[in-house]
Amino acid sequence: MIFGLLALLSLWAPSARGAEPGQAEDAAVQHALDQAKLFTRRGWVEDARAELEAAAATPAGAESAALWWALAGARLTVCDAEGAWLAAERAAALIDDAGTRAEILSFAADLRGQHGVLTVSAPHEGMFSRLQLEPQSMLLNPEHKRCVEALSLAWTHGVSLPARVALPQGDYAVQGQAVTVTPGAEASLPLAMGQLGAKGFSALQVSRLELASGVSTLFGPQAAHYAPSLELQVAFTQPVAGWLVGATVDWSARSWVMVNAGPAASARSVAGGLRVGRELMIGGPLALRPTLGYRYGVIPGVAMGCVGASGEGLQCDTTPDPDDDWAVYASALAHIPSAELSMNYRRAGRTTALGLGVRAGVDLVLGAPQSPGEAQVTTRELTVRYAVDDDAAFRALGLRMLAEVSVAFR
Repeated sequence: MIFGLLALLSLWAPSARGAEPGQAEDAAVQHALDQAKLFTRRGWVEDARAELEAAAATPAGAESAALWWALAGARLTVCDAEGAWLAAERAAALIDDAGTRAEILSFAADLRGQHGVLTVSAPHEGMFSRLQLEPQSMLLNPEHKRCVEALSLAWTHGVSLPARVALPQGDYAVQGQAVTVTPGAEASLPLAMGQLGAKGFSALQVSRLELASGVSTLFGPQAAHYAPSLELQVAFTQPVAGWLVGATVDWSARSWVMVNAGPAASARSVAGGLRVGRELMIGGPLALRPTLGYRYGVIPGVAMGCVGASGEGLQCDTTPDPDDDWAVYASALAHIPSAELSMNYRRAGRTTALGLGVRAGVDLVLGAPQSPGEAQVTTRELTVRYAVDDDAAFRALGLRMLAEVSVAFR
């Protein structure tokens, strides 16, 4: 589209576009055209449009067909289709040459034939709110798709209401409210107070299925033998009164290093739980989500020191000592309160979109080995029966770093 604006800026030659022989553009107008061309070459399309808008407000610019024609292209480049066709019609009205005028009016008519005008209003004039715009029908034209996405992104930052915009024909949803845009027609969508501001944005949060994968590990005096482990999580998140409430299922290939026996791992590390958080938009499609959660599950590989004969059952505790007869590794049932912070990317303006994100979490693991139970022995491939005292406990700090994919749906 930038190249299209350059073409419009370069196309115009007054002598070839119906100007009288010897007629020249006003110096200020010509300067604005030259500046707009320079800005456009550098990719500064907003600056190019602003330069032309300022010149169009001058007496000389108001009567310059060349400037209005360039302004039509600049407005179209920044996705102001209505402004583009109005500027083109203004340029046509300033031209005497019938053929040129017909070409420009055809350009304006094509824009009108592809777009309709939508006005989104609030209960009171002058309100400012973040809005969520999403197309409900397919946009086949790449430029139409680009402009709808750009507008969607801009509206997530906030917009003054009422907001008037020309959109490609099709079905849309604004704050979840359906509206149809028809070519050459105007549509209006009044929004209630509860659909605006923070309340309105929270109402747009939708149910999500989230899949996460990464690494986790445990730290602490009783967890020094643990190694980083593969972590997988499946979660379902549901918005409730502006909060995000989710249920999670976690699995880990928990791994550790056994004394005098090398690395070991267990696939029995499974936990389920709940979490609650808030989503904070930080710019465009990015959002931060602080979350508090609780899980309950199995932590394998808890190191214990034991005494006794293997055939009679061992008496163990969770503070291994060099004088112990046995070093064994058992599973613990643990309560796991946690705090997480995630950053998510979802395509701007899409409540029903695939999202990507990263999440860091801190866990506090509070558990105790199952007693009586069976434990893995370091020195040979066998398991032994054991029992622990009632006050035996396992404490550790867990860290997790996950990458996640979310699928949002209504």
